[in-house]
Amino acid sequence: MSQRTPEPVPSTPATTTHSLTTPSTTLTLTRRLPAQDAAPQGALLIWPDTRLTSAQTCLTSNGLACWLARYGFDVGVIDASPHHPGLIDEVIPSVLKHWATISGHGKFNVVAQGWAGVALASSMARAPELRRMNRGQILLGSRRHHSRGTAEATPLRELWKTIRSKVRGCEHSKPTHPMERYWLKGNPWQDCDGFDYGKSLIRGGMPPTLFVASEDAPHCTPGDVARFRDECGPHQGDFLLLGTACGFSRDYSVSDMLTDPNATKEVYPRLLDWLMEY
Repeated sequence: MSQRTPEPVPSTPATTTHSLTTPSTTLTLTRRLPAQDAAPQGALLIWPDTRLTSAQTCLTSNGLACWLARYGFDVGVIDASPHHPGLIDEVIPSVLKHWATISGHGKFNVVAQGWAGVALASSMARAPELRRMNRGQILLGSRRHHSRGTAEATPLRELWKTIRSKVRGCEHSKPTHPMERYWLKGNPWQDCDGFDYGKSLIRGGMPPTLFVASEDAPHCTPGDVARFRDECGPHQGDFLLLGTACGFSRDYSVSDMLTDPNATKEVYPRLLDWLMEY
């Protein structure tokens, strides 16, 4: 991997806010402009899974958006649920094209968390023209299928998720995309109109992708992430496990990847190293 530049002096990059309206929803895109004294690194879009991490978390002084902006990235953060019914064929294409216009970059990187990563990959499969805009993507804890023993919700788990989401200010609601529960049960990666996502990618076409996994059984396991990587067809698919087994100080949950205080020292630098290659 390329050698990373010394960490810049902490600052809060300039911010602009944009509203995007599609036929079925209105969402907010917040832009963190690159630090003026940093070498330009291109544009990047972050889409957190709002059940796990709020968009505002990414925009704080220690959030991933500010952190990458200090290194010269022009960063956009989407504040919208990745569980919207029209996400794959309507919302994501609109967002990517909108960000290309705002940032002035025809190609850019994308960082997607949780289900946002599944929806992003699905859009890449359904609309090949979107792949040409995606320079390289990082999927944080994204998996299309639950391992045995993690799919069934229990009353205690649902109560804990509700309490945690209220404390963190995150969205908590039932899935609204019509295929979400169907896919999570390990059924074929096909849509209700018969479109076969895996078949669309069987000959390749996905942009370079870093699949980031964790030992977070309710939301992600390394096996789940590896299986999703394989489903995405032949492409440059790198794999990173954020856990003590790989030298990290702790086993990061999918939420911790963007919220834990140590992420700025352990997680973000690894993501930056990969982004510098793509």
